[in-house]
Amino acid sequence: MWVWRESKDIDLREWDERLGRSENPRIECMSWYLSATSSHWGAFFHEQTDCRMPVSYRYFLACIRKVYRPPFSQHMQIIGGKKLEDRQVLALFQAMRKQFICGTFCSNYHTEQALRRTNLLIDLRAYRLTGMEGYTSHHKRRVRKSLASGLVVDPGLSREEFLLWVDQYQQAYGKIQGLDKLVLQTLSLQLEQRKACYFVAARNETGKIIAVCLYSDDGRRVVNLMSLSNQEGKKRIAMYGIVHTMLQTIMPDRLLFDFEGSDLEGVQKFYQGFGPYTEPYFELNWNDHMLCRLVQRMRGK
Repeated sequence: MWVWRESKDIDLREWDERLGRSENPRIECMSWYLSATSSHWGAFFHEQTDCRMPVSYRYFLACIRKVYRPPFSQHMQIIGGKKLEDRQVLALFQAMRKQFICGTFCSNYHTEQALRRTNLLIDLRAYRLTGMEGYTSHHKRRVRKSLASGLVVDPGLSREEFLLWVDQYQQAYGKIQGLDKLVLQTLSLQLEQRKACYFVAARNETGKIIAVCLYSDDGRRVVNLMSLSNQEGKKRIAMYGIVHTMLQTIMPDRLLFDFEGSDLEGVQKFYQGFGPYTEPYFELNWNDHMLCRLVQRMRGK
């Protein structure tokens, strides 16, 4: 049986310690990460096995609690050492729909009517043996051109410089769709305090920043959380230089580099050129409340 608990009723220290001992401790499931990125969160606990699944939610139309995918988080996973049976996983999603009548939830578990999505990862152990051989010919040329142009990749950018540049970018090019400034400030501070991230910049010959990236790092898996290039950065294909430099020098003892995929075709092609392998995850959507269905119809979805 799955039991719902709000975050305030969870022993957060025990939660993080248990996650740290798991086989695949995704940093997005840490209590401090969930608190930084989610409007509200809690978890379903399986009484027989003590497995648990975190769930983020927010209020929709002021009265409806709706599950959603918080910023800087791709999908959730069940925390616990025991592999659950299919019927137990099915019972989890039934409990979720009973607790929350509307929502979008992404996990690595397939359920009926779930939409299959694709994650892109590089096995860094294999990369250390093959290096650029895994890149497409196009990406090999672009990486060399990027680095030969006088571009300097700076992995020592400060959090303050990073946030200031993002603000200046939005002033120049308009608000970044889906970016929550407060969430970015809060999460970046939490990551910095735990030494669990890289703020990376690409600079031109005069030292001016033309592109930035934010990567989380849990000691095993490095995740591409955010990447931005201004017009000069795009012209000088700075992202090729940043990603290649990170793969070559910043992560010699990590296991995975996680691009996290994208729904944008151009971004997908950019990631795929570095030779990642694909890993599926699944998005489940439901709207069991008439107001949710009405709003969805009005929006033409």
